[in-house]
Amino acid sequence: MPLILYLNFDKPMTIFLLLMLYPALLINRKPFTLFKALNSSQLSALVVFIFILIFSLAILLLLIKYDPPPPSWWWLFALNNLLLTCIIEEVFFRGFIQQILISLINRLMGLILTIFLFGLAHF
Repeated sequence: MPLILYLNFDKPMTIFLLLMLYPALLINRKPFTLFKALNSSQLSALVVFIFILIFSLAILLLLIKYDPPPPSWWWLFALNNLLLTCIIEEVFFRGFIQQILISLINRLMGLILTIFLFGLAHF
């Protein structure tokens, strides 16, 4: 089935409204770290290991596969996802939902619940 790529501006408008209605998203708060015992090189190694593990499992389970060559419009798709999807979703889930949940319950449970909601939204 052919893909039809639409550049919709519903997500950028949503984030614009969120920033207008909830200006505290732009305020820098105290940093929160889960892995206080790890230094930056250990944390980087952990992230790389998890990245390799997840993608290896996805390839082994045949969830993803390499399908060359990329279409001629790949750059538009990548730019659309980067600017109009990824950033807006991160601000909404991490900046809005997570901040509310952390203020209502403890930090760790707020973070875990945010991760669950983010995954559920993409399921």
